Amino acid sequence: MIAGRLSPPFRPLTPAEDEADVAAINASGAGLVWVSLGCPKNLVDAEVMLGHLPTDRFQIVTDESLAEVIIVNTCAVTAEAERQARQAIRKARRENPDARIIATGCAVQIAPERYAMMP
Repeated sequence: MIAGRLSPPFRPLTPAEDEADVAAINASGAGLVWVSLGCPKNLVDAEVMLGHLPTDRFQIVTDESLAEVIIVNTCAVTAEAERQARQAIRKARRENPDARIIATGCAVQIAPERYAMMP
């Protein structure tokens, strides 16, 4: 489900780590911000992924500075969509340096090394 973690270690997740991240989000009661960029398919994917997170275990918030978890659903359909994804990730890190930032979506799957190198 989650393609890569943008907090140490900077690399794509193994399936076991992916499951552990989802479990940590579910168990934490964390404030969660979801950013979905690019094509309409990403909105559908976001709805499906959000449907897997139990609503009694997290709170969707709109202020990134209050979030403990920020999920950025990236898109690689256009160069502009990729630029927006990188910009959203940098903004999230800048505004909330302590948040767990999780990147998913086709841009991360196509170029995991590019996203893994992001601060």
